[in-house]
Amino acid sequence: MGDFIQVFTELKGVLGGAGAVAVAVALYLWNQRGQRQLEGANTEANVSAIAHWRSVAERSDAALVAMTLRADKFAEERNEVREAFARMEGQMAEMTKLIALQNSQLEAQSKKLELQSEEMHGLRDQVRKLQEQIHAPR
Repeated sequence: MGDFIQVFTELKGVLGGAGAVAVAVALYLWNQRGQRQLEGANTEANVSAIAHWRSVAERSDAALVAMTLRADKFAEERNEVREAFARMEGQMAEMTKLIALQNSQLEAQSKKLELQSEEMHGLRDQVRKLQEQIHAPR
């Protein structure tokens, strides 16, 4: 800055003063050019970062919606499976009761058949004895 003052004092007259001011303004603008470029780059970077994070947020929102839909579908399918399982449990309980009833009926029928078989053997023995008596020599 001292050099500029010395140049200014050496230059006499309006033209010299105006030239010195013009040179000072040019040097100031030249020095500020880098700062303006830096501010422009910073603004551009901010805009780029905002656009990037906006796209990340949009993708996250879309992924969240998709996951929510999948979770809802899974919950619906799970509930349907639970209902089907409950129906099957009820059906199995009824079938178990029916099988127990049929087993008891089969056991009763088996006992009846066994008694009838014994009765048939007794009747056959009687028929055989009667045939022996009929065919026996007198």
